[in-house]
Amino acid sequence: PGSVALVTGSSGFCGARLVEMLLERGAKTVIAMDLVAPNATLSKRFAGVQEATKGKIILLSGEEGDLTKAEAVDAAFAKEPKIDVVYHIAALVGPFHDYD
Repeated sequence: PGSVALVTGSSGFCGARLVEMLLERGAKTVIAMDLVAPNATLSKRFAGVQEATKGKIILLSGEEGDLTKAEAVDAAFAKEPKIDVVYHIAALVGPFHDYD
């Protein structure tokens, strides 16, 4: 209770539900990182869980949510003075081929 969490992949199915569950279980703040911004439905769900729990979600998407950029990761960790736990569940989605 009262913890601060960072969740990567927060706009995906599992990541979005994890963000909600963390607040429902007492987290104070969840920093949600994803390349993709939450759609309207997910934004509404996030707003609802924040209101119900009095918790806070800090959304970082686009360039701010790009885990391949060290500056974005550093900035995410600077959002709160102490992050207690990181849930790294971001993944590439789609058909990818390695030709090397």
